[in-house]
Amino acid sequence: MRITVIGFNHKTCPIDIREKLAFKDKDIECALRGINALPEIRETVILSTCNRVEIYFVRSASIDSDDDLLEFIAKYHRVEVTSFKNLLYRHTNSDAIEHLFRVISSLDSLAVGEPQIHGQVKDAYQKSRELHTSGKIMNTLFEKALYVGKRVRTETGIGRAPISVSSVAVDLAEKIFGELKGKQALVIGAGEMGELVAQNLVDAGISKMVVANRSIERAEEVAKKFNAESKELFELPSILSKVDMIVVSVSASEPLLNKEMIVNALKIRRGNPIFIIDISVPRNVEEEINSIDNVYLYNTDDLTNVANKNKMMRSSEVAQCEEIIKYELEKYLDYLISFDTVPIIQEMREKFEEIRLKEIERVILTKNILNEEQMEAVDYLTRSIMNKLLHNPMVILKKDSGTEEGFNERRSLEKLFCLKEEEK
Repeated sequence: MRITVIGFNHKTCPIDIREKLAFKDKDIECALRGINALPEIRETVILSTCNRVEIYFVRSASIDSDDDLLEFIAKYHRVEVTSFKNLLYRHTNSDAIEHLFRVISSLDSLAVGEPQIHGQVKDAYQKSRELHTSGKIMNTLFEKALYVGKRVRTETGIGRAPISVSSVAVDLAEKIFGELKGKQALVIGAGEMGELVAQNLVDAGISKMVVANRSIERAEEVAKKFNAESKELFELPSILSKVDMIVVSVSASEPLLNKEMIVNALKIRRGNPIFIIDISVPRNVEEEINSIDNVYLYNTDDLTNVANKNKMMRSSEVAQCEEIIKYELEKYLDYLISFDTVPIIQEMREKFEEIRLKEIERVILTKNILNEEQMEAVDYLTRSIMNKLLHNPMVILKKDSGTEEGFNERRSLEKLFCLKEEEK
């Protein structure tokens, strides 16, 4: 058994590649079942957010390459493997587990301390459970991860004064405008992230705000909370000329803002600049807009510098988080070792014990040549020999648990001692 994560995030992969590899909610089931159908992959969870795409899976340790999974990703997203292979990271076993613990604790986030990642990991895990693409290993791993994330947020100050991609975006807007008082903003998207953007804008003192969404009912619901206007997406062309900044956080198959729309808006604004932040993945603002004078377009990758300053401010809290992660990692690895090795150790003990008792019965009990005290001595001696013979194999099995070497050792023992085949 090998636990592995293959992924791409804001640190390793630019957004123009990352957006092509993102899994949309409606496609997750197909992707999960496709990955689980690959040879010797038994469990799968996909985590796909605006800043990362990660595939966690359990595979037989006898297969040390995951090139077939990369081929699946390439075929699924209709891209070439060479376009992303050098941008991915791959962690196995303890490194994969530690990575997940860091992700859910927000230590691997663009905005360290952001609270959204905990819910995103939980949703990804629950989706796999509903579709039965996760099993005992992934279930225990993600339950443990959720526990670790909860400990980190309740026992440290990492989540104090919450930071998120949305708040980092508003921080950037404040740096550009100086202050948001007297400015008008358009928030496109009324989902969780869009609502967070609206909240951060209000907190930063924005004077007027419009919330646009595919569903007008949801736009009205969010707008009402912040004393803002609500609009539908088809009304965007008539709104653009009236706002100073636009934050886009919505899922769409085609860009919602194109160059022509912004050029027309600038004419009405008589050249007054427009500040645009697209925190959607895939992006929903045409990249060509960046070439227009007096338009300042940013995406999630552009928020890194602001986020890094936030990380430095939280360095002492990060150290506390890492201590919790280290402790919980060691506990979980102890559990995994027992999960991986206990069944075969138990089988070996039962096999040896069966042989020991049969030989005692065949040689001694049937001939009735020993008294009770002598029989106890024979029982103790043979049991001691059996334990000594089993000691080294057990130590080595535990040490190599979860590795290809450990898998080969278990296979060899099953063959040599005629133990049951490993459960498929």
